[in-house]
Amino acid sequence: MAQEGQIYVLVNPSMPGLVKVGKTKSESAIRAALLSAATGVPDQFEVVEVYKVLDVDAAEQFAHRILERTNGRPNDRREFFVGPADKVVEILNEALRRFVPSFDELPEAWRTALQRARGNQPLLAFAEFERAVQDARIQFHRDVAPEGVIEALGAYAACCCFMRRSASEPNLFSALRIRHSIMERMIEFLNLFQIDEPERRAINFMRGPN
Repeated sequence: MAQEGQIYVLVNPSMPGLVKVGKTKSESAIRAALLSAATGVPDQFEVVEVYKVLDVDAAEQFAHRILERTNGRPNDRREFFVGPADKVVEILNEALRRFVPSFDELPEAWRTALQRARGNQPLLAFAEFERAVQDARIQFHRDVAPEGVIEALGAYAACCCFMRRSASEPNLFSALRIRHSIMERMIEFLNLFQIDEPERRAINFMRGPN
C-alpha cells in the first residue's frame, strides 16, 4: 500500500560534490539529525529541499533512477548522487511532480475561474479569480505546490496582466521556490490571451508590486 512521506535532498560539507537523496515517513529534519549523529560523519547534514509525496517508496525509486541517468551515482548501494545540489533540486522539481498530491481539493470557485481562463475568457476569469481569492482561499505547501495550484495561480496572474490590474492577494505569488513554475504557466496563458511580449510582462509582474 502506498504511504505518504517525504523525499529529502541533503548535503554535507565533508562530502563536496555529492548530494544525498532519500526518503522518510516522518520529518526530513529529524532524518538529517539522525544521520548527522553517526560517529563516522564529521559534519552535520543540511536539508536543501523537501518534497511531500503520496507514495514515498515509488517516488524515491523514481528519483534515484532519474538521478542515476542524469547525474551519476558513485555507489549503487548508497543514496548519494553527483551534485551540485541546485541542479539536483531542479531535476527533482520536474521529476517528482507526479507524486505530489493532486489538486482535487482546489475550491470550486478557483476551478470555475481556471476554466474561464482555459476557455480564453480573461475578463470573466479575472472577476471569478477575484471572488475566489476573497471567498475561498487556497492552501498549499510554499515550496512544492500541486500542479493544479500552479496552473491556477499562473492563470490568475495572466488575467491580472490582461486587465492591467494588481492582484488583490499578491502574497499568493511570493513563494520563491515555485515562482518560476507559476511564471511558466502565466506565460502560457498570456500567449493564449494574445498578449504582446508575454515573457517581459510575466517577469515584470513577478517583480512586483502586483
